Amino acid sequence: MRGRGRPGGRAARVRRPAEPLGFPVDEEAVRRVLDVVGRIPPGNVSSYGEVAKAAGVGARYVGRVLRERGDTVAWWRVVRVDGSSHDLDRAAAHWDREGIPRAGRAGERVAMERAALDSHELTQKPSNAQA
Repeated sequence: MRGRGRPGGRAARVRRPAEPLGFPVDEEAVRRVLDVVGRIPPGNVSSYGEVAKAAGVGARYVGRVLRERGDTVAWWRVVRVDGSSHDLDRAAAHWDREGIPRAGRAGERVAMERAALDSHELTQKPSNAQA
């Protein structure tokens, strides 16, 4: 028998209840992400992908952790690979305060070639784990 109410006879997807953070939570993975972000010193940044490599998770997972628990670390030090931020208005004030070099016509990105740390560098630094 075909599913009801959907074209082609497909049954509607049943949504599972959301996890407390809105995604499947692995507390150890969350801790690793926050620890790696805590290793980025003032004046430097890293990309979601490099943080992900150092923490052993995916880049999107890093973004989700920072969205839900980023207030405990310096979230503005994690940027897209091109140096842009998901929240330029808020990040820019932090970048300026820390002297993070900017790029782009209006300084809308971090100058990655001058400020970015890669996953290897992140695993070598001690964690300060505070914003």
